[in-house]
Amino acid sequence: MQDQLLKAGIADKKQAKKAKHEKRAKRKKNNRKKATPEMNQVQQDQLAQAKRSQELNRGELAIVSLDDLFEIVPGKVAQQIADSDQNSLVVLHKTKDSG
Repeated sequence: MQDQLLKAGIADKKQAKKAKHEKRAKRKKNNRKKATPEMNQVQQDQLAQAKRSQELNRGELAIVSLDDLFEIVPGKVAQQIADSDQNSLVVLHKTKDSG
């Protein structure tokens, strides 16, 4: 469309460049509006899940079970639970300082 306007002499290069920039800015603004609260919540949930996964891998968190109920607890708490009932411990990664 810009080429046609330039060839017809209706617009000069400066006007075409300005129109192109405005069109790009409008498209960018519209793309930002598409992020719904639900999408933001999903992103937050994914970030939280990734953080928990890292903490589990480092041994900062652990998974324990009691009566078919699973819980994520701090690693130190999981170690105390394991000391009293080893079968309750589901996942506890060893850290460098815990041996």
